Amino acid sequence: MSIQIPVFPKGSLRHLPVHLEQPKMHTANCTDCKFHQGAKTVCIRPEGKPGGLLIISDYPGQVEDQYGRPMVGPAGQWVRGIMSKHWQGPWAITNALGCIPDGDVKDDHVSACRKYVVKTLDDVQPELIMLMGSWAGQSIFGEKYKPLSSLG
Repeated sequence: MSIQIPVFPKGSLRHLPVHLEQPKMHTANCTDCKFHQGAKTVCIRPEGKPGGLLIISDYPGQVEDQYGRPMVGPAGQWVRGIMSKHWQGPWAITNALGCIPDGDVKDDHVSACRKYVVKTLDDVQPELIMLMGSWAGQSIFGEKYKPLSSLG
């Protein structure tokens, strides 16, 4: 069984909910959802270089919250290692949610953070977007997808 992660070319998202939001700068003072209350690092900023590939994961974990950086925990280190070895162009990483979840993630939480994803899209201007998880899909599409499926 292979894992297929949806990848989208530049310009293909114009009709989706992610482009109906006004972009907003990441801010450590964000209070748009309840998760800021339990987070050490509020509204973790994206990292990487513009152009190329943008990887969007669901949300930060404890390691990311501690260091204030996206995808630096074990799974993130695995992804970063693969990218360093196999991706030839620029790439950036971010999360659909900017704070570590303190409870169950709901659609409203993802909607509250979508404007920061839009700002990341504006700043990074990716050629491709890779979604790593159903909440990342929720951020872009306005609805979740099954992460171990492929989109047609």
